[in-house]
Amino acid sequence: MVGRVTGRWEAEDIPDDDYLYKFFKLMYFRDGDVLPACFTNVGQPDDPSYGMSTDWSKYASPEETRKRPRDKQARYGVARIKASNITKVPGQFVRHDPIFVAGDSPENNRVHTNIKGPKNRETVWTVHQERPFGFGSRPSSK
Repeated sequence: MVGRVTGRWEAEDIPDDDYLYKFFKLMYFRDGDVLPACFTNVGQPDDPSYGMSTDWSKYASPEETRKRPRDKQARYGVARIKASNITKVPGQFVRHDPIFVAGDSPENNRVHTNIKGPKNRETVWTVHQERPFGFGSRPSSK
């Protein structure tokens, strides 16, 4: 397995007025809303990449984000999250975290950002209640 390498792209500060795009499976979309269960950290807590993975609007469109998942059989929508709506939730912060594996690997991902901080029940509910998301790409039945 190829290890993760930093250095291809510098991490940048994400302005509060920029958006993050989070793809989600349709099972997380009910009654016109994204369910709180969609907002979870991925990986192991001791891993530096641990967090909730998103794409930064500076480098990605909602449609590009919707097409990013590896599971091509599933149907996805995209939540649009304003960076400032996340950072005002205690314990949450946004970090540009570009991924460079090697050469022209399909795993390279300049748009990758992480929403860092614990996603316990209270935090997730607070994020959800803030309604920080809109839709960059409506859930699709295709």
